[in-house]
Amino acid sequence: MPYEVEIDAVDENEWARLLPLFEDATIYQSWAYAQIRWGAKQVSHLVLREGSTVVAMAQLRVVTLPIPNTGVAYVRWGPLWRRRGSPASFKVFYRMMSALIEEYAKRRGLLLRVIPHAYTGDAEEAEVSNCLKDLSFRTAETVPAYTTVRVDLRPTLEELRARLHRKWRNHLNSAERGGLSIVERTDNDSFDTFVQLYGELLARKRFNSNVDVEQFRLIQRALPEDLKMRVLLCYKGAEPLSAVVLSAIGGTGIYLLGATGAQGMKDRGAYLLQWQALEWLRSRHCNYYDLGGIDAVENPGVYEFKTRMGGPGVRQLPAVEFGGNLLSNTLMGLAERLTLRQIWRPRRGVA
Repeated sequence: MPYEVEIDAVDENEWARLLPLFEDATIYQSWAYAQIRWGAKQVSHLVLREGSTVVAMAQLRVVTLPIPNTGVAYVRWGPLWRRRGSPASFKVFYRMMSALIEEYAKRRGLLLRVIPHAYTGDAEEAEVSNCLKDLSFRTAETVPAYTTVRVDLRPTLEELRARLHRKWRNHLNSAERGGLSIVERTDNDSFDTFVQLYGELLARKRFNSNVDVEQFRLIQRALPEDLKMRVLLCYKGAEPLSAVVLSAIGGTGIYLLGATGAQGMKDRGAYLLQWQALEWLRSRHCNYYDLGGIDAVENPGVYEFKTRMGGPGVRQLPAVEFGGNLLSNTLMGLAERLTLRQIWRPRRGVA
């Protein structure tokens, strides 16, 4: 059956309906994320159909310069091509990447840059890398690789608990005996409570974060209910101690944001929150929990906390690019060195 390519033909409701059908879907490919982060004028959507079935899709940020046919098209954690409940089709992946090249690099003359949602060691790694090589993609050397801890959620809860580092498990046991309670919500008030705790965290540690929690608050309000981030709040009595913000759209849950107040540090609320996060993600049929990035140098305490949760450190496949016209390549290389590297720089607390 022949493939059909559609450019900017779906609306927000249809995109929201299609997104959870893909194992590799994340909040970074959600309509709300793009609209809030980049603005409607910089967003484009490509859908690949085989007959009546959508087999792949991608949301892109398109940044153009005043010179015609000059700019860059970014795909963050995409394209989406692994449908849930179906075996991975590398024919679909190859055809989807070809469609992206034809539309954005060849027809529009843009530099096409892609961060695949795949990791070294995954079953798909070799085939994905070979496809990209066959299509003449090259590694985007200026884009830092994303490294994280990823917990496999497919074992039983008993097995997952046994995999925790002994000290981590002891802190969890202590938190469970400490009279704490966990509330799971998606409403605006719960997100506001998280923002309050986050502000207290910044004031206590006296550092400026490059995470825009206000932007995430707006994204939460714009997401449809079934795609909303989940806010887990840890209370002692009526007092909120700690909070985490998760997203679970595809087969991988992602830790996006976290905050702990001074009392929460004493009561080990973060340990109970993360354990509850594991349980909730398993109930959503997620296979993995991405702990939102690690940096042993910049944030050694968080690095230790995450690496003791029973998952291996993994590295995302490197960003790749396909050159558009010579002018796009030259000017966007210069622009990136001056301003655009912020788009790809890993954010503390954000995947």
